[in-house]
Amino acid sequence: MNCLQVLLDSTDAFAGLSTSCIEHLHDEYTKSIVAFPLIESRNSKPSASDHLKAVNIALCYQQLNEHVSLYSPLSCGENGWLSSGAPRVLPYLTYNQDLRYHTSALLATTLDTLTIRYRHKQHTMSSLSDLCADLNKSGRKAAATTLSLPFPMTVKRDLIDILDDLENESTPLWTSLTPRVTVSGDSCMQSLTLRGVREDRLKRPVPEARKQMAKPAYRCSTVHEMMSMYLAYSCHASATHLTTLESGLKVSAPFPKIFKDNIHGNGDIAGWPVGEEVKSVPVLSGIHSTPELSRLFESLHDSLASIKNIKRFHALADSGLEQDDFKECLDHLLDSKENYEEHFV
Repeated sequence: MNCLQVLLDSTDAFAGLSTSCIEHLHDEYTKSIVAFPLIESRNSKPSASDHLKAVNIALCYQQLNEHVSLYSPLSCGENGWLSSGAPRVLPYLTYNQDLRYHTSALLATTLDTLTIRYRHKQHTMSSLSDLCADLNKSGRKAAATTLSLPFPMTVKRDLIDILDDLENESTPLWTSLTPRVTVSGDSCMQSLTLRGVREDRLKRPVPEARKQMAKPAYRCSTVHEMMSMYLAYSCHASATHLTTLESGLKVSAPFPKIFKDNIHGNGDIAGWPVGEEVKSVPVLSGIHSTPELSRLFESLHDSLASIKNIKRFHALADSGLEQDDFKECLDHLLDSKENYEEHFV
């Protein structure tokens, strides 16, 4: 066993059970542990339990910070706590954030793509411990996760054209799936995986290249090389590890039918309805240690700062949580916020 990857609820009693199990694993095995604490994205009417869920999230993050090598909160809602907020926008999808069938497919796609770096036999020289070493700097154990589904390869166009359009239009390359965080890609450590872009979609051959030849990226001979060049130019003051894989993501049943009607069967995007059944799509997924995570900890702290007496939550009081423990948890959120602010580094 080289490493451990854990998915856990973070809003209820299972968060405490899971972090206790992780603590045991941390004590018993000297292996890297990566955790993905999940937050429900379904919207519901405001209730007294909303603050209880937020307290559980804060306690979960505090325990994870002590016992794992890296963790990344995941949710398809923008806010995460008190209310899920608006659904994260993925421009080529029509998913329903209130259906777990839809949101679980998005999160599974994200993790399936993101973990190719240390799972796929093609990349035997990289491990999960390498990922942790790359992102866990200066005690920064939290990370943000992003997704681009499908990666916007348009009909009859090459990767060199797509990347040029993204740069000129200042279009976001990805959508954050970590609540309260918008990942710009600047000033961060990040690991990205791009799958489903074939080498024959890189650029046109010289006789057909025309305007492509004037672009600096035309010198690149592989998808990995061209994407690395784009990231070097567009993600300022960032260090990036990129993994590429030619095979796309298979989206046959039981994957939900959440793609818009302008997506071809191979994942190419058209400017008109095509009415094809989508079978495979290109995907970009990433995990980022970014200063923008300070907003996550600040927001969670501010949401809980109004709680003056933790005994109002009988379930927490009955479990043995003291006011001093809660105060220590709030202090941890503030320390984490400061740790991710750019001026702190």
